[in-house]
Amino acid sequence: KFLVSGYESAVLKAMISIDRYITFCSTMIFAFGATFEVPLILLALGKLGIINAGMLVRTRRYAILGIVTASAIITPTPDAYNLTLLAVPMYVFYEIGIILVKVVRKKDVEARQSTD
Repeated sequence: KFLVSGYESAVLKAMISIDRYITFCSTMIFAFGATFEVPLILLALGKLGIINAGMLVRTRRYAILGIVTASAIITPTPDAYNLTLLAVPMYVFYEIGIILVKVVRKKDVEARQSTD
């Protein structure tokens, strides 16, 4: 209230509360934390043989749609800035996950060939 008290008028009132601030911050922290886990999840699924890099590349357009939709749902504001702020790193981590799955698959194939 201290920082916005000079900008209030009869028409405009500051509607800032600590509850809304904490909710916003915790939602964004959780969302960005989950974003950093995407490559690890893809790597684990690739290591288990559930997914492969080719499948991830083929379904990239659906992944982008899912990423943008999830970003729109997760971010508590209706603006495109926060959506983009979450969607771009999520997509970058998706691509990093594809690279990691390729590397792990290649190493698994090489290990199997060397043991044969």
